[in-house]
Amino acid sequence: MSKFFNLEIDSLFEELAGLRFSNYGPLHQPIKRQSIKYMPSGNIELTTISHGSAITDAVDHQAGTIRVNDEKAVLESYGDVVIELRGIEPFTNTRQRNYAAEIDEITETSSVHELYCKFKDQSVSDFQIEYVSNVETGYIFPDFYDISYTETSAIKLSNGKGEFNIEESSNNNSFSRAALFLDLEGIQLYLISLSKVQCDNKINDAVIVYLTPQPLEIRNKVRDCISFGLGKQIHYHGYAILNSDYRYVELSCKANYSKVQKDSYHASMPTPLGQAHLELGQIEMNRLVKSMYTNYEKYNLKHVLWGYWHALDAPLHMAGVHFGACIEAFQSAYVSQHSQDFPKKLIQKSEWKVFREKTLEVVESLNISEQERSVIINKINNLNQTPQSVISERFFENLGIELSALEKSAWKERNNAAHGKTVGDNAYEVQIRNIKILKCLLHRMLLISTGASEYYYDYYSIGFPIRFLNDSIVEAIA
Repeated sequence: MSKFFNLEIDSLFEELAGLRFSNYGPLHQPIKRQSIKYMPSGNIELTTISHGSAITDAVDHQAGTIRVNDEKAVLESYGDVVIELRGIEPFTNTRQRNYAAEIDEITETSSVHELYCKFKDQSVSDFQIEYVSNVETGYIFPDFYDISYTETSAIKLSNGKGEFNIEESSNNNSFSRAALFLDLEGIQLYLISLSKVQCDNKINDAVIVYLTPQPLEIRNKVRDCISFGLGKQIHYHGYAILNSDYRYVELSCKANYSKVQKDSYHASMPTPLGQAHLELGQIEMNRLVKSMYTNYEKYNLKHVLWGYWHALDAPLHMAGVHFGACIEAFQSAYVSQHSQDFPKKLIQKSEWKVFREKTLEVVESLNISEQERSVIINKINNLNQTPQSVISERFFENLGIELSALEKSAWKERNNAAHGKTVGDNAYEVQIRNIKILKCLLHRMLLISTGASEYYYDYYSIGFPIRFLNDSIVEAIA
């Protein structure tokens, strides 16, 4: 396994010569030595040791304060290497005193949100490696990933006069079907599963290799779109930029407290992308990711997919709320993009004006209090607004989705959960199935509107049959 594919920052300080703090931030100073680790929990921890008389410039924030932590400490090394420890927060410090051994030290442990390291200027031949996790091992990838190891042994004999040298090289090659190539509007990249090649790293189990470096905003979009195709959110841990000589240009490692372990749900791909379940076909996957990427801003997919990941991992009694919120968020974005198909008024302006004036005359004649009159007038003023229920009906019609009785029942599930309605002892099975239908509805909406596929997996029905996007789920499970 290439060392560049493993997210390791523990030995970074040891490799950089003459590393010294130029900005201590909130840390006790001066610092005699330091070490840093990316913990299995996802935390980045910095340990510093300073003299017992060290001081700190940390601001004592009032308990309960909510703030963005913009504290920063900076280290510099020979060769103009600069390391920024962003979002640094000391959380423990202990003082050890042993006068007999002449020891008086403060050991301080701090959390770091991001470690950012700048090595040298970028060049046109740079490439970028993103460190990610939560990629399951069951996917069938279309491209092969080759590993080649070369080992050289040398024997040298010498008595000071004559010399005798023997060099021997051995090669060891292995390959695994563990890669996927994508080309998105000129952005070329590989998704590589390290689990396929027996990666024992505890942080990242996959990498995304960009053939040219991309800004975080672009990479976030790409990751979201790939994740939707995989049926499971990809967790992000940082990146490295390397030049053509395989030397570091930039390095960023981010703490990811809650997203180191795999999510509890199994991958549920929205559409078949190959001949087998979890197979990632080259053509199918490129089409899906390109379609999602092209429509990302248009349909506010950043927000929709953010809610979608939470819906997949939500507890049973609240999953309907989350899926309903995702559907309504997408519906709102879709209606905004196709406003000509969704008139906001029920009747024409001229007819409404006549109706409103006559209705207000009736209200003025009523023997009611001013407060009651004001409430009724406000209701009348809103009468010509198209109800959300009508907009929803038109939305489904516009997409070519005709809701079956089962799907209409599931659509009501989101409201039942949102309003805390109780579920009977024998109704949990129905609730679980309704949630599956809501998930399928969301999949169909996204796939139809973006043109990402013609099919979807029906996760409600037994055997998860493949259906056309306009085919509804009609058969109830006994």
